Amino acid sequence: MASAPSKELGEACTAHGASECRSGMCLHTGADPAEGYFCSTTCQTQAQCPSQWGCTQVHPGAQARVCIPPAEWQAHAVTPRG
Repeated sequence: MASAPSKELGEACTAHGASECRSGMCLHTGADPAEGYFCSTTCQTQAQCPSQWGCTQVHPGAQARVCIPPAEWQAHAVTPRG
């Protein structure tokens, strides 16, 4: 288990999931269950996410929106615009 959350938005969180992320949110994209995990954060508008990322609604509700990277994303720390 990770000792303390230290990963920033956009960094990989494959090893320990959400416990690695300062935001407490680790998302998975892609078909391979062994890769494609990254730290994300909640958002209300796209302006709150990094450039080229989207603010996308996720299940189960309209209030659940998170920053999602572009399809070709390679995990590394990024800075939100807002």
